[in-house]
Amino acid sequence: MNHGRERELKYRIGSREDFLSLRDAPDWGERGPVLAQLNYYFDTADLKLTRSRAMLRIRTAGDCVLTLKCGVEARPGYFDSLELEAEISEGSIAALLQKPSTLLDLLLPPIEELKRRFGRLEVSLLGRLHNERVRRTIDGLVLEVDRVMFPDGSELFELEIETDEILRAEAWVDSRLISHGLRLAPQRLTKLEELLKRQGSDLAFGRSS
Repeated sequence: MNHGRERELKYRIGSREDFLSLRDAPDWGERGPVLAQLNYYFDTADLKLTRSRAMLRIRTAGDCVLTLKCGVEARPGYFDSLELEAEISEGSIAALLQKPSTLLDLLLPPIEELKRRFGRLEVSLLGRLHNERVRRTIDGLVLEVDRVMFPDGSELFELEIETDEILRAEAWVDSRLISHGLRLAPQRLTKLEELLKRQGSDLAFGRSS
């Protein structure tokens, strides 16, 4: 169970070639296995959570984790969020997906914080997406290299680095990855926002600088 802050750099990887290099080439440190993640996202009909920069998610990846994130984009591609997580049983997922409003009955820290901030909301399932993640460990950093697969068949490639040493990580990316020729740009949308964009949501995407 996680009770804390997440400080994270997010980069959009410019091409499949660059993604495969970052995921598989020996240059980028120790490589972990491919982790298959299935993400389920929940919000109100008018996207109250998303518009407030909050996210309620269930992720299955061997275990099942309920997550609430509430955060800000401190600058392009750098997100600073409160993150609360709690494990839930795999057997409970089908019932929660069938009746998402019962999420608010769970006596777990993410739900307690959600109700403290927003009251008791009527949430529904917004959508789901698959993600394949490979972790690379190099120079004291953990690189999370993601292949995000959307229901419409489109894909997105991302690099995420969670660290409290944001300036060092940014400098490392510039000196080791971008200078090597990898095409990386700050990713200003979360995976959920990318999903909503593909679903034709009227949410105003993009961030002011």
